[in-house]
Amino acid sequence: MVLQSRLSSRVGTMAGTAFAPQAKRSNVGPQEQRTNGAVPARQLPETTTGVQEANTLYRANEELKKRLQDISAEAATLPQTLEKNQKEREESTARASSEAMELDRLRTALEQERQQRQRLERKLQEMAVPQPVAPGDQRFDPRPGRLTAPAKAVTAARESDSALFRSNEELNKQIQAVSAEAATLRQTLEKNQKEREELTARASSAGMELDRLRTALEQECQQRQRLERKLQEMAVPQPVAPGDQRFDPRPERLTAPAKAVTAVRESDSALFRSNEELNKQLQAVSAEAATLRQALEKKQNEREELAGRIFSGGMELDQVRSALQQARQQRQQLEMKLQQMTAHQAELEKPAAERDHLESDVGEQLIAAKAAAEQAQTACQEEARRSRRFEEELASLQKQRDELSGQLVMAQQAAAETQQHSTGLETRLSETSEGLERARIELEQERQQRQQLETNLKEMTANQSELQKLAAEREQMETGSREQWNATEAARREECRRSIRFEEEMAGLQKHRDELSSQLALAQQAAEESKQRKEELENRLRESAGETERAKAEQGRLESELGGQLKAAKSAAEKA
Repeated sequence: MVLQSRLSSRVGTMAGTAFAPQAKRSNVGPQEQRTNGAVPARQLPETTTGVQEANTLYRANEELKKRLQDISAEAATLPQTLEKNQKEREESTARASSEAMELDRLRTALEQERQQRQRLERKLQEMAVPQPVAPGDQRFDPRPGRLTAPAKAVTAARESDSALFRSNEELNKQIQAVSAEAATLRQTLEKNQKEREELTARASSAGMELDRLRTALEQECQQRQRLERKLQEMAVPQPVAPGDQRFDPRPERLTAPAKAVTAVRESDSALFRSNEELNKQLQAVSAEAATLRQALEKKQNEREELAGRIFSGGMELDQVRSALQQARQQRQQLEMKLQQMTAHQAELEKPAAERDHLESDVGEQLIAAKAAAEQAQTACQEEARRSRRFEEELASLQKQRDELSGQLVMAQQAAAETQQHSTGLETRLSETSEGLERARIELEQERQQRQQLETNLKEMTANQSELQKLAAEREQMETGSREQWNATEAARREECRRSIRFEEEMAGLQKHRDELSSQLALAQQAAEESKQRKEELENRLRESAGETERAKAEQGRLESELGGQLKAAKSAAEKA
């Protein structure tokens, strides 16, 4: 706004300065353009020099006008580049949202796996509870592992719950960190939005100022041409007839060239001031272009970092997919072992009659088994309470995650309107990396727990239909992970292509900057030359003013001599 008001005042001043000499020169009549030959002979070289200087200044103004047109064209291309970058940032935001959705699906699959593990643990606890034994059923069982299996199952369940508790604590810490990052992201987005609005307003005002400046230059050029034509007309000596060589007592006849020279000097001063203002505006536009180029370079660096993070995320997805494949194989092995155990248990139940005579030998083992069963029951009750507490904590964490998801969605919508949305993308990529790391840790824990359950399930039966259902769910999870990897790979390739396109745009902007710098140097040199020519013209005008004063003195002397001669002639005529 300040630059607009300054430009408006400058245009008004130039217009007034240019019209004033024209008005003064319009009062000069045809009689005043005729001279007696002596004074115009002295004024002609100075007037011709002034015309030449005016032509030089006119050419300098034409060069400045061309440079301003080039700068305005570059300023017009900058908003298009910004719009293109904005569209690409929106596409990156959409890809980050899809990656977040895929991560949520992976978490859901892991949650289902955890629920299945809990169901297996509950079955272990049910099998660990001591069953009432009838007096006729107290017979010997030669399988020692049958008494130790419940204790092992309880121990495995306890270790699994401890691991789950630790993972919940880590999840709480990560949620707090994500909340802090989301708050920081919102503040940054608000700041970037304000800066973008200011930059847009500045670009719009610069375009309007350039249009006004071009109009003012055209008007000034037209006024300069009119002034040159009048100076040329005044510089040409008029033919004087023999009968017109008489004395003209009007002083204005000698002051007309001085007025023309004064008008030229005032017009040149206004032109010099306009050139200085043009140089200042050129410097301001160059500074804004440099700022925009720096912003584009920063975006390029952030985009390269984003491409690297996407590549690392793809590698991690490969690792997760391989881990899921291994888990599927282990699940199939467990199913085969369960089938073998079921057949083996049926074979072991046949020789029950042979174990009746060994009841006296296993009395102590039954007592120990009852004590172990009581301990296992107590431990199971404690583990049940801990499991309920964990479920409540998980529900609270799920609620917090939903709230954070809503906040992140709002942040994504706000970031779509800013120029520095790469910070939000980096945060989401960091969250994706952390989620993948947590998924990898949970898969490792699940693998260890399955290895522990494999030993315990050798002595127990399980529901074959549930295992088949678990295998089907695992297959679905693998399918989702495969789709996630394909989408991430496509996004990474698209990001690489976009990075190459940005490098080409940056090279073009660098070339533009070099051209603009050279044009600015030429404009400054032309302004300096114009200033020197103005000083020379002022010196010549001062010399012309001195000669005009001498001509006035000579005119006064001639008038006095002619007056004396007229008086002498009159007296002689009277005497005659």
